[in-house]
Amino acid sequence: MSLDLDRLVEVGRVLKPHGVRGELKVLLHGADVERFRHYRRLNCRMVSGQELELDVVSVRSAGEDQALVRFAQYSAPEPAQVLRDASLLVPRALCPPLDDDEVYFVDVVGMEVLRASSGDVIGRVVSIVTGPGQDWIEVAIGDDRTILVPWVDEIVVDIDEESRCVRIAPPEGLLEL
Repeated sequence: MSLDLDRLVEVGRVLKPHGVRGELKVLLHGADVERFRHYRRLNCRMVSGQELELDVVSVRSAGEDQALVRFAQYSAPEPAQVLRDASLLVPRALCPPLDDDEVYFVDVVGMEVLRASSGDVIGRVVSIVTGPGQDWIEVAIGDDRTILVPWVDEIVVDIDEESRCVRIAPPEGLLEL
């Protein structure tokens, strides 16, 4: 199965305006600041659903998984406030290559989820839920139920992009929640 390289990849989420020059604090998804500097233009999907393109003027570090980003369209914190909680996206084709042990979240969505110990099918990945300090894989089990699986090495033991499956070792009770 070939991947659709025109899909949009969420590379960050705007947290809040910072300072007086219109910079925004951004939570980076799966990228460090150096990798994030690769992007010159980002698609922005606001909480309201409105979408627009933003031109990146500068990016600087604000911690391990955060950056301060300034866009050409915003030069003061008050107007930039409308971007709070917005998703920052790029076409998959523009994403830089990853290390062998890394994946883009968008590539995991749609993969089958298997129990690592037996190979039994548990469900299918329907989304990735991100947050500060913890990411979750949302897994559809049957037609009427989803569960959140913590994305930690002890539980998500393998992601096989070639066979399009995620192998998990769920702790007792996780699948019954």
